[in-house]
Amino acid sequence: MKNRANIIGGSLLFLAVAIIIFAKKGDDPVKVDALKSPTTVATSFDHSESPKSVLRESEASKSAAVEIASESSLSNKPSSYYWEMKPRPYDIAYRSDSFEWTAVDGKSPDVMRQLATNPSNLNQLEDENEWVKKRQLIYLPEGRLVKAENIFNGVDESFMLPGFDGKEFEVEVGAVTVYEDEDVEEFEGTFHFWSKDNPNIEGDASLVGDVWSIGYKDKEATVYQQIISRRNGELILTQFDIELENRALLDSEGITNMKALPLDDVGIESDDAMESSQ
Repeated sequence: MKNRANIIGGSLLFLAVAIIIFAKKGDDPVKVDALKSPTTVATSFDHSESPKSVLRESEASKSAAVEIASESSLSNKPSSYYWEMKPRPYDIAYRSDSFEWTAVDGKSPDVMRQLATNPSNLNQLEDENEWVKKRQLIYLPEGRLVKAENIFNGVDESFMLPGFDGKEFEVEVGAVTVYEDEDVEEFEGTFHFWSKDNPNIEGDASLVGDVWSIGYKDKEATVYQQIISRRNGELILTQFDIELENRALLDSEGITNMKALPLDDVGIESDDAMESSQ
């Protein structure tokens, strides 16, 4: 009986020690802190990594996603929050009183990533690259292309537009249209213009808020130019090859050989067809 009591007493003592050890492990503050660490619940991370390794990676790479995830849920931030658009990202190569031109290749992938205003715009630049001949970033020393109110009020009848690599030309403003809508807070207007020195060059411009969209072309050329606002004080000038663009658009519609088809099959009436319709 005495031996049996000793055995039972020893077993109870072992069980009590085991319970105490298990309880201490459950209260381990390192593991509790690890579960509370925001980096372990970020949706863009591999949860198999330890919190310390994730923190070291974020410090080394300065990843915007890591910084955002450590502050709050990724889903609570607008998409524009993730897109870093640096002002004046490149040095000036040419300068005039009205414009400052950069010299980087606007068709290269790295430069397009800098020029794009958001991921959707980057996709557009990449898609257009097939028929783009040149793309250049231009700064505005005065922060704006022209005093828009002077153009649309008829105070100014001309202003300067940039060409490529330090070239510029003066344009005269023609018909002006201002859109008035009580439900729209931003200013909207359009106008036609032509080159003061070369009447073969003409185009159209539109302004919505402070965002310009301008297109112009020499009637005798097979290219046209487009100017769009990147941000306040910056413009992107792009030259498009009309033939390549039309070919790409036809290819997207399943028309692979334009020359093998009648003109009216691609939406262009032949001279004979136009005469017969008259």
